Amino acid sequence: MPHLSKRRKRITENASASRIAEADDVWHSTAIEESTGDNFAPLVDKEQSSKKKSGPAFGSSKGAPKDSGYNGRPTDKDVRDDESIRVSPSPIVINPPSGHAFVSGVLQRCGYIIRQPNSNNEMFYDVMLFRKKMADWLRENDDEMSRIETDASKFLKALNAYLSEKPNFVSSMKPTKHETELIQPSLLHCLLGIDILQPHVLKIVMPILGEASFSLLEEDVAFVNTILNQLKWLPMIVDGQKFADNLLAIIDTSVFTCQCQMIKLISDIVPSNLHPQIAEKLLEKFSEDKRQLNIALMDCFSSLDIPEGFWSNIRNTAIDQMTSADLKDIPAYFSFLFRVESVVALTDVITTIREKVDLIPKDKNPKNDAYQVEILEKVGFCITVNPVIVNIWIKQVKDDIRDVADSIRSIDLIMLLVFADSHKAAASVLKSLFAEKNLAVRLFSEMMQHNLAMVYQLFSTIVKFIDSFLRSRDAKCLDAVCEITGKLFLGLSALEAQTLMGNMTTILINYPPSRDVVLQILTNLSEKNPKKLLLFAPYLMGVLEYVMQFPARQIRSLMNVLAILSQTEGRSGESNHFTAEFSILLRKQLTHSDIKIRCFGVFGALATIRQLARQDDPNEARIKELLKLAWDFVERDEDACGIFFDELSSCVMDIPVDICRDFRDTLKGKFESLWTIDQFSQSQFIQYGQRKSLILDMVFDANKECSQDRLVIIFENQALQMSPLVVPALLRVLAFLETKVESELVGIDAILGCPILFPKLEYYRGNSITDFSYNQRLHLGHYLVMAINFFRESVCAFVADSDPELRVKIWLRLENILQLQKSLVSHFDYFPSLPLAYVAEKTIGSKDKDGAGPSGFNSARMREVKPVKPTASKTKTKTTKKSTKKKARREFSDSESEVEEVSNAAVPKKVVLKVNPEEDIQPKKILPHLRRFDIQVFQLLRCPLNCQASDSDYLDFSNILADLSCVSQNPHVIKRVEMFNPDSLALLLLELRDQVNDERCKLDILSIKNLLKYICKHISSIVENNEEQEAQAESEVITTTELQKKLECCLRLLINIMASYFDAIKKFDKDGKEAMIEKSLNSLARQVNHSDGVGSSSQLETTTSVANYLGGFYVTIKDPATALDHIKLLQIIHDLRNGHPTIKKAIDDATSHYLKCDWKLSSIQVDGFLKIWLGTTPSSIKVIKHLVTKLMTHENETELDLSEVEQKLPNSAVYKSCSNTNFHTWYCAMLRGLSQYVYKNLRRRGDFEDSIEQWVEAVDIFKDLVAVTKKMPKNLILVSLLKHCRVFLDAFITGGAELLPEYWKREKELAQAFCKGLQVPCRTIQHICEHSKINTDMQLLKSVPLVKRVLETLVFRVREVLGVQGAANAFWMGNLKHRDLQGDCINSQIIDDNDIDLISSDDESDIGEALLSGRNEQLGGSAHFDENSMDVDVLEASGDEFD
Repeated sequence: MPHLSKRRKRITENASASRIAEADDVWHSTAIEESTGDNFAPLVDKEQSSKKKSGPAFGSSKGAPKDSGYNGRPTDKDVRDDESIRVSPSPIVINPPSGHAFVSGVLQRCGYIIRQPNSNNEMFYDVMLFRKKMADWLRENDDEMSRIETDASKFLKALNAYLSEKPNFVSSMKPTKHETELIQPSLLHCLLGIDILQPHVLKIVMPILGEASFSLLEEDVAFVNTILNQLKWLPMIVDGQKFADNLLAIIDTSVFTCQCQMIKLISDIVPSNLHPQIAEKLLEKFSEDKRQLNIALMDCFSSLDIPEGFWSNIRNTAIDQMTSADLKDIPAYFSFLFRVESVVALTDVITTIREKVDLIPKDKNPKNDAYQVEILEKVGFCITVNPVIVNIWIKQVKDDIRDVADSIRSIDLIMLLVFADSHKAAASVLKSLFAEKNLAVRLFSEMMQHNLAMVYQLFSTIVKFIDSFLRSRDAKCLDAVCEITGKLFLGLSALEAQTLMGNMTTILINYPPSRDVVLQILTNLSEKNPKKLLLFAPYLMGVLEYVMQFPARQIRSLMNVLAILSQTEGRSGESNHFTAEFSILLRKQLTHSDIKIRCFGVFGALATIRQLARQDDPNEARIKELLKLAWDFVERDEDACGIFFDELSSCVMDIPVDICRDFRDTLKGKFESLWTIDQFSQSQFIQYGQRKSLILDMVFDANKECSQDRLVIIFENQALQMSPLVVPALLRVLAFLETKVESELVGIDAILGCPILFPKLEYYRGNSITDFSYNQRLHLGHYLVMAINFFRESVCAFVADSDPELRVKIWLRLENILQLQKSLVSHFDYFPSLPLAYVAEKTIGSKDKDGAGPSGFNSARMREVKPVKPTASKTKTKTTKKSTKKKARREFSDSESEVEEVSNAAVPKKVVLKVNPEEDIQPKKILPHLRRFDIQVFQLLRCPLNCQASDSDYLDFSNILADLSCVSQNPHVIKRVEMFNPDSLALLLLELRDQVNDERCKLDILSIKNLLKYICKHISSIVENNEEQEAQAESEVITTTELQKKLECCLRLLINIMASYFDAIKKFDKDGKEAMIEKSLNSLARQVNHSDGVGSSSQLETTTSVANYLGGFYVTIKDPATALDHIKLLQIIHDLRNGHPTIKKAIDDATSHYLKCDWKLSSIQVDGFLKIWLGTTPSSIKVIKHLVTKLMTHENETELDLSEVEQKLPNSAVYKSCSNTNFHTWYCAMLRGLSQYVYKNLRRRGDFEDSIEQWVEAVDIFKDLVAVTKKMPKNLILVSLLKHCRVFLDAFITGGAELLPEYWKREKELAQAFCKGLQVPCRTIQHICEHSKINTDMQLLKSVPLVKRVLETLVFRVREVLGVQGAANAFWMGNLKHRDLQGDCINSQIIDDNDIDLISSDDESDIGEALLSGRNEQLGGSAHFDENSMDVDVLEASGDEFD
């Protein structure tokens, strides 16, 4: 059988050899046949030659069958005969110097056939077998001891001669044909894979490579690339170090193109054990920062096997070069840097990129736009391959927005926009970024300045987010949206502007909550670039089809934009066709029969007049025409006339004087004829005296014993005349016109002191108003509102006059306003309806049944306000049973007042009227009916405050008015008159506060001169008065008077206004903010130090003075609401001064003092105090520990049963404001503060000693807080614990668990105690989770899945980090028995978590999102620690401990 097998093998091989012999054009035979010359000499004699003809080419002919068709082809028999090797299979004489035949013969013997240079060589065997046969032949035919040249040596020489010819060398690099594999490695690659032959072949190849690498010709570069491909993926490198050195030497001397090719392929050529050395050499080249080589080097580095420690140098070098690289190279840098797999290394890379890299073009290359688009595409590809990039980048930007917003750069915005398409987390960060207006506007400005192509590429994403912000109506983002939308509209092409305009038009029509924002955007655009907006005028005209559902103020804004566009010149000097179209529209509106349409026309006409008057050469004829047209059609209409007067007042200063004079005379005549009568005209008094069964008296006369005309103001309707409701607005426009024409108010100054014909004041006193009929109460309310607004406009008109007589009248009118407003507030519910102060604040549109407004100008009658019937008794309260679900959702409830009311219901108590000027003088409910004071009225705050008690509520002016002529000679009288009492000061302060907070008013509080000076003077007066009262209280008992309560309210308003003042500074840009802060604080410090500002103080001295001054208020403040406002003011100063230590100390002292006062604080107040205190204190964990110690420490707790302990908690001995009613708020604030502290400060490892010390302290506090749940298992406390505990545990998993191995090494017993201490609260938390299942408490159940998942993650995390210490065996699993809060066993699996729809909390859901992505299944066991073993304790995961 063996003999048969050998025979079958021989036959097969001979048959294959026969097939090879059939091939034509064997290269060496052809070459020999073509060779001629006299120098040729045979290598053997004739006898030998005759043997060759009759026998096989190599070896004896015995081994070959006669009919095998051998034909001189090599077989698998080893070549042993030296003579046979030197014999050519061709009968042609061979040229000895070439040696080609010898090389061909040896290769044929081993199974490789060389064809002509223009053809591919062929291989009979597999490459591995060929290399083995070739290596075996070389070893057998090589004898180092032989003195005669061996066949192996001859072969090497012949191979050298063969490869030295370029055609042969090129042919040797062509792929080899094979019968089965089709393509096999080239001859050169096959030879290089033979270990014994490789050094000799490299001696041939490397010089050729080095010579070819000097050329810049494309064919030579391709030749070099071909040689390099032969060197790739060799099975071995015999002398790798020498080979690498030679290759690097060639790289150093080669031209740039060849260098790039060599560098890119060197990782596939050099073995991996030499990669670190190669990388070190290449890093030197990389450090030279040759831009053309950097990309090739980065591709090479990505393929090299380099230790992690060496990578940091490469990445840092790449980032440094990236800062100065051209845009076209940036994609390669991103691709290289984002290939990092290690999260830690990738975090460092992203941090460095964000700090150093700017995507700003270095030159004005026209291809920069294409390069920017390529960058975005590359980043998109990288984040698809490695999504971790997104998580790291988003987290860093989010932290910077919260901590150091100034460090955020335009590259962050670009990345967020790229991420936003595929990652929802980016949307949340973009929202936070838009909430910072200055930051968002700065980033978009930089992006549009340097990366406009990226803006175009990301435009759809930007528009999507802007549209979502507008529809979400998030007030924090709207300011930034206004600015950014305007920049995009003006900075991009008309196509993108059309997209923006289409979105804005859609929102105007379909989304009412955001109309004001869009109209503000359009207003800004019309002021900045009306020519571009004019292109989209048809969009705005289309919106007019839907204005019937718009409030009048929105119609005003829209018509103002259209008026601006109508007066704008067309592009390139073309005529504006929209002007004629808008004029026709105005005429149709003003002449329309529907009152609402006429109101639209009034807005448009006055807006057009304003634009015409502001032109360099105003068209007076057109102005007169529009003014007359509007006046003729609105004079007898209440709403349209009121809008006309208010709108005209805003543009009087722009209208030419001649037009103002003519119209002033017209309105002045109307006012005198319609709204005044002579005091001595008895017939007119009789005419108006008994109207509507109300007796009218002449009251509020400030012209007594004066030389002015004895006129009386009347507010009575006359047939087909102007409505009396517009008289205040008429007075306002008269004052503006008089000032414009005469520069003074001498012509109408009598109006200020005129009395008014008003119902008897007795009607408004007591409860007599309840006896009147519906119509009588209706008119009483209208008279009251008209009188208040008339006096308010009188004060606004004359407040700046320096005439002593007018100054006295101003203060008298302030007292009149105060008196009338108190009457309005006290009887507000008895008036059926009251007129609005500004018609433009009405909703003059109506809605159809489907909720949409009527289209076009199809008008509907305005809905009349239904009267509110007065209640029979205000003391009766309707008690309703609150649902359990609503009660469970009330996280901060304050039921202390209800408890007291029930407990003291049977005890009669004296009714004490609560003194609150804010509610008695100007509550929010009456604001829509009152006209606003002008900003110049608030200059009256310069006058002093009289804190002394007076017999009357207001100053008696009768003696002063008797002879006003003596006022100018007696300045003391003016000082006595111009003095606030608490009520009058509260009136002005309330008005100022309301206007600052009213978005429609847009009062700039910073424009009031010396406001801080005035506020400080009033505060000083109140403080001095309180000090006097306290000094007097030491000698005798003094109760809190009504005056003191009013002063306390004034103090709170003053603090509120000061807070609004400094809060307005926070909205400035960075440069303007710093200057304004310095100016304001210096002004405040001068008031504190009573200096004139001549000397200059340092910033530290100024801040210290301000902190001491403001912080010292806590001694004076006696009211919780004032105290909270005081702390908020200090917090604003703290933020402006970037957390100055003196401000922190002031907040600490003041808050601690307030919380120790015996006040009944609501939950909202407690939360406000603690949130600011813990957010500004230098070490919040120390404050929390102090609070826990004072509130939760008791003696002999174990001797008390649960009910006694519950009654005893909290301990209010120190912090008296903490009660059983609001303790849950204290608890929630402390737990939230602790969780936020460890999350912000302990997640990242710092100094070991400091970190472990803080963690030990934090865990001790956490354990004490969790232990409270066993003493006070209230639902609100349990909800707070589950809500915030997972944040604490997440932080420990991230930053605390990794400290345990080192802690175990240093202090084993302490580390063991530390883990045991953490196990206790974790077990309690698990009990609470089971407790929620028993009670099916949805408020608790929604937090259970996340809490359990964190507990599981904590167990395995601790086990992982302590496994290196041999503590893994301490973890063991077993069946669990669930227990309730008291430790009693309960039935498990009462409710399946999967059957309940649980929604996690929104407050901290973004904090631990990454850490909570572990396994979803619950563990079936618990981890425990064996105290007898040497292993460490571990925490409980899911379920309960073993029974």
